[in-house]
Amino acid sequence: MRRFSLRQRGVSMIECCVVLTIVGTIAGMASASFDRLRQQQALAATAQQFVTDIELARATTLQNGRAVRLSFEHTPAGSCYVLHSGAARSCRCEVAHGDAVARCSGDETVMRTAWLPADGPVRMTSGVDSMLFGAHRHTVSPAGSVTLRSRDGSTLRAVVGITGRVRVCAVGQRSAGRPRC
Repeated sequence: MRRFSLRQRGVSMIECCVVLTIVGTIAGMASASFDRLRQQQALAATAQQFVTDIELARATTLQNGRAVRLSFEHTPAGSCYVLHSGAARSCRCEVAHGDAVARCSGDETVMRTAWLPADGPVRMTSGVDSMLFGAHRHTVSPAGSVTLRSRDGSTLRAVVGITGRVRVCAVGQRSAGRPRC
């Protein structure tokens, strides 16, 4: 006498659909988390670059014994800052082919230019038009702040004190590992 086994070999279509639904849900959640992480990293990197540029301004002023200026410019296309020698408004940002180029009216020296496009991952606003890093008293005038905001609404504020030191804090909830303002 022969016995026949009714054991199933393989998976049914319903089991396959359930597994694909679970995998799709997990992938969608991971994608949203990854996008948020990417925005947080862009915000933190932009804040760190700004801090580095402030430190460059301080070091250049101390080393050369000449004043350095940090000028801000905001347009509908985006925001820009230029680290340069010379007077206020003597250097401006000009956008060409999606990047900013600093143009100066005299013999000013451009040390650094940073461009943050309006449609980029991080936007910038500043509370002042420019900051002068003075050579004689080694102070910044006026002291001010720069606000950096990512697309997801996370916000960091870089506060430049009169001594030229920068403190970065998170506006609202803790962001990018920074303390709240």
